[in-house]
Amino acid sequence: MEYKAISLHQPWASLIALEIKKRETRSWSTKYRGKLLICSTKKKYVPNSELINKIFDLTDIGAFDRRRLDFLGVNTTYTEYLPLGKVLCVVDLTNCDQMTANNGDNDDAFINGERPPLLEWLCGNWQAGRYAWELSNTNRLTKPIPIKGHQGLWIPDDSIIKEVKNNLTRD
Repeated sequence: MEYKAISLHQPWASLIALEIKKRETRSWSTKYRGKLLICSTKKKYVPNSELINKIFDLTDIGAFDRRRLDFLGVNTTYTEYLPLGKVLCVVDLTNCDQMTANNGDNDDAFINGERPPLLEWLCGNWQAGRYAWELSNTNRLTKPIPIKGHQGLWIPDDSIIKEVKNNLTRD
């Protein structure tokens, strides 16, 4: 079975691992469908704190449900303590849809004629012409695995895939 990987800044990688972010928005399409490792970048990214607070307010992350965050090794509610340079989970990349403008408003994009839910919209860059990758069957690792990421979609080493398979929360 083929695996590919993508490196994402935090907190976006963890939001996918926690099944809060179900679509990854990109400026480019992909024909790849299959297993995708979600990796966090090593570089610290400082997102708009107002946006992150809004996302947290709309989820149980606002209360930081410890059962869901244990695998991240998070000991605080601050996003700067999320793991960097790690494989966090495996998802199935099942679809890739191009976004279309809502009544000519390129900054208010739809997928298949529907606006994404507010939480999903806050977690991505929803502009006409961009692409939304549909992610499903999220399987978190019991412990994040260190990895050297790359830009774009990339093929992880067999040793990483083996380690990932041995650390999944379910088969």
